[in-house]
Amino acid sequence: MFLLLLALQQAPDSTYATPALRDVVERAAAYNAAAAGLLRPFAAQFQSSIGVVRRLPDNVEGSATIEQMAGIFRWTPQGVFQQHQTGYRVITVGVPLPGASLLANGWVVPPLFGEHLPVLVASRPLAEATAPDSLWLPLPGALHPLSLDRARLYSFRGGDTVEIETPDRAVERLVRVEVWPRTDLAERTQVFRGSLYLDPRTGGMRRIRGQILAVGGERSGMSKVLGAVIPGATLIDVLNTDVPGLGLFPTFQWIELQAHMPLSNDSYTTIRLVTRLGTITTEGDTSLVNGPVTPTAAGLTRADPDSLGSYRAWSFPPGDALARVRGRELADVGPVRARPSGPPTLALRGTNSSDFIRYNRVEGLFLGAAGTLRFRDALPGLSLRGGAGYAFASDMVRPQLSLTWSRNDWILSARGERAIDLATKFPDPLDYGRGLRAVFASDNYDYIDRWKATLGVSRYLNRRRAGMARVETGWTDERATPALVDQGPFGQQFLPNPGVDPGRYLRTLVRLEVSPEVSPRFARPGVGFRLRYERGDGDLEYNRYQVGLTARANAGRALFTLVGDAGLVTGVNMPAQQLFLLGGLGSLPGYEYDQFAGDKAWLARALVSIPLPFLDNPIPVGSGLSLPPVNPSVSFRFYAGQAEADDPPGLAAIDRLGTRPAADGSPVPYAVPSNGPRATVEFRLTLFGSLLGFGVARPLEPGATWKFQFALAQVF
Repeated sequence: MFLLLLALQQAPDSTYATPALRDVVERAAAYNAAAAGLLRPFAAQFQSSIGVVRRLPDNVEGSATIEQMAGIFRWTPQGVFQQHQTGYRVITVGVPLPGASLLANGWVVPPLFGEHLPVLVASRPLAEATAPDSLWLPLPGALHPLSLDRARLYSFRGGDTVEIETPDRAVERLVRVEVWPRTDLAERTQVFRGSLYLDPRTGGMRRIRGQILAVGGERSGMSKVLGAVIPGATLIDVLNTDVPGLGLFPTFQWIELQAHMPLSNDSYTTIRLVTRLGTITTEGDTSLVNGPVTPTAAGLTRADPDSLGSYRAWSFPPGDALARVRGRELADVGPVRARPSGPPTLALRGTNSSDFIRYNRVEGLFLGAAGTLRFRDALPGLSLRGGAGYAFASDMVRPQLSLTWSRNDWILSARGERAIDLATKFPDPLDYGRGLRAVFASDNYDYIDRWKATLGVSRYLNRRRAGMARVETGWTDERATPALVDQGPFGQQFLPNPGVDPGRYLRTLVRLEVSPEVSPRFARPGVGFRLRYERGDGDLEYNRYQVGLTARANAGRALFTLVGDAGLVTGVNMPAQQLFLLGGLGSLPGYEYDQFAGDKAWLARALVSIPLPFLDNPIPVGSGLSLPPVNPSVSFRFYAGQAEADDPPGLAAIDRLGTRPAADGSPVPYAVPSNGPRATVEFRLTLFGSLLGFGVARPLEPGATWKFQFALAQVF
């Protein structure tokens, strides 16, 4: 009997990793219970930024729509709150997906003490705040990891003292405790998984980072399917500040509602909410907050539209709060399969949706499959990606295989594939949505069929991994790439693909991108810069130099965008596919597509867009669902550019671009030099952000006429 008792005393604790950690958590739980008992009704000024943020390859993040809200948050310990909005402004440059319309329960987080984590939960009815038994009514939300019932749902690890950097870049020394929910629960239960950061002196919870999720019980078949196809996650990062006389309040709140898009790996979409609480007052002190402290209505309320639009006391520019945080900063406490550590994982996902399905005039319909193996703890930082697809019109199989190793801010890669690359343009580096665009509109891209085996090294430019420098070199085999489809599914006519000079050579690429999130596709203001050098040695010998600049600014409801590019190609035997081609939608509208060509070129584009003050609310379709608002806007666009070739190599390369049919069917040169600068103007009406565009464009030269323009998902 004595031996049995001794064995039981030495058995490992399934809740706490060590006795010392148990003491730490119990001390924090005592602080949590005491703080919950001292909470009083309060009111706080809040300002929130909400955006539907898209993450693209190379850690580029941005939102086409940024909403900014200000107001007063009133709350009672009984779970009744009023989130009253007094200021609102929105910036939209792409398809408007207002995140606030999806958050009908409210999003401001109250103090996270007590038995539950009330994150994104609805307010109780106002009558419950004064009910005799209101203090004993169960509150909604995940069970708090420091609650009295914590041992039933959670286990705890860690307990080390660490230095953390707050979103305001301050450094604090706190005790980190890892929280893991139990998964063998009989009923489906909402829980927290992540990290708590505790004050080493008091045990108070200074920060909480992690995921709100449901575990245990049985999931429906549809729930399992949706979770596998479009995995999602609710992530939080809440920072508590010690407010004199009031205690710890969640003055910084960051919530991510992630949805990983199907058939993709490096891209996902998230609703990002960043909220800051300002002046906080309690009962008996209403001098700093207009109106009473206790709620006068439950849930979301707002001032009249005129008052919302006239609000001017903003603390930061639109988009600034969203840009200060990055989705990868929550990767260590996010979904277990997506974390950088753990056992190896295999996902049937590729770089973007074009690995699985696309349509263009040289391949026709392309269908493929791809998968990514992340080795994680087995080989930290290493991932293997492979796939293959079939292009029906060209009767061609396109395989791909790549190996990537990343450490800190460095990335090493090796890649082999038969790719369909783009040529002859000043490319938009963030244009990842071209896969099925040619199904519904013109195919405004020029293509190269390219075998390549490359080695590359990249480095992010700063600690937030915004911007990158990359060097890449490898063997390349470029082949003739004729257009095999001359008409789209809806009758649109496709032009021939410009000529491609076949050859095998060593291709070297150097590129630098500074602030790539500053783009016509994203609402963030600022200045972005890009530099590119490409060299060929072998059958095809050339040097290609490119430089680009993007600037964005917002002034009231007006949006201003300027994009400038310039390039030069040199070489005695320069290939036709390295020339610069201008003309057509997004380049020089009013002129023919790819009308001008040269070995030296520049292109400047300026845009002034003004959203119209109607049809800017989401369209309800029932059951809490809504469609994006029509969001009409009018824009004036100015384009100027020039493409020239004045020596034999350049003129010969232009001749090898081939011919195209004229209006009467006779062949004419595919492109010619512009013989000086060319300019056009365009007036466009866009609907649903930049999804649908209708306009007219006219070259600025004598005798030119206005031409109708239709744009699908085209920002310029």
